[in-house]
Amino acid sequence: MRKVAAHRVAVDNRTVRMGVVEIVDGLVNRVREFHGEEPQTEWLPGEVSIVTDEDGKARAYYQGEILTN
Repeated sequence: MRKVAAHRVAVDNRTVRMGVVEIVDGLVNRVREFHGEEPQTEWLPGEVSIVTDEDGKARAYYQGEILTN
């Protein structure tokens, strides 16, 4: 699992400020608010976007690149 924190996480029609995205096998497992320092969390400045692909699977993108684990 990869945990990525960002200032903003755009998911559906909302934005999670100070959000954490958990990625498992290249897919978004969970999006949640950040509530304090967590071990093994990678910080990315700016925004991470969650996009549903043609198969209905949620994937995370940062600066146009897909995030994988």
